[in-house]
Amino acid sequence: MSYLSNKNSNKVALFAPLLLFLTLSMLLSSCVIEQQKYKPSYTSKNFSDNETVKPNPSTFSNNIKTLNPRQRNTSSEQRSGKRKIIPSWFLNPPKNQHLEPGFDTIDLSLLVTGTGLSSNMQIAIDKSLLAAKRQLADQLNSRLRSTVINILNDTGINAQSYLRSTTKNLIPEVNISGYRKVKSHLIQEGRRYRSFVLIEFPLLNYNNEIITKLIASEIPLEKLEKSMKYKLMKKLRR
Repeated sequence: MSYLSNKNSNKVALFAPLLLFLTLSMLLSSCVIEQQKYKPSYTSKNFSDNETVKPNPSTFSNNIKTLNPRQRNTSSEQRSGKRKIIPSWFLNPPKNQHLEPGFDTIDLSLLVTGTGLSSNMQIAIDKSLLAAKRQLADQLNSRLRSTVINILNDTGINAQSYLRSTTKNLIPEVNISGYRKVKSHLIQEGRRYRSFVLIEFPLLNYNNEIITKLIASEIPLEKLEKSMKYKLMKKLRR
């Protein structure tokens, strides 16, 4: 009896390592299967430790659209609405109507421009007209004074000294109420409006008034007739 029990224990001791080996093998196999099940689908290629993966530029170029500077500007202009257009007559105002007999120039009208900016459309228009009227007043006063000085210098009189000493005012008072609007233009700059305007002022009445004042002065007519500008303005007088 003891012999049989010893013989069975020897058999168990003989097969125990084999059973342990089989159990471990089954556990390892199950772990490998589970790892392969959850392996990411994108790892279709095995890379060594020293190998680097470089992105393919072609995969990005098809998805990214680049805009050149002109296209970017066009897009911004479309978003902002109207394009900023400055009229050519504002950058290069037309010449005044004038006569040029010989070396003398007689202006028949003055053309001036103005611009105004405001968030209110009507205020922008009013500001542009006010700026043009200020320009007109300055230019008109300067033009009338220079006309009288040129005529006096042609007669041989020192114009500056004569104008300081005489009690008579030979330069007409400036009144710009007779202007007329020739052109206007309105654009939008963001949320504000910019207005451009061109106005014209006739000078014939002022030229007539200069001649009237010179004739009424104490300057002899013989001297005044020496001025070509005076003689032409006298012919144009109505």
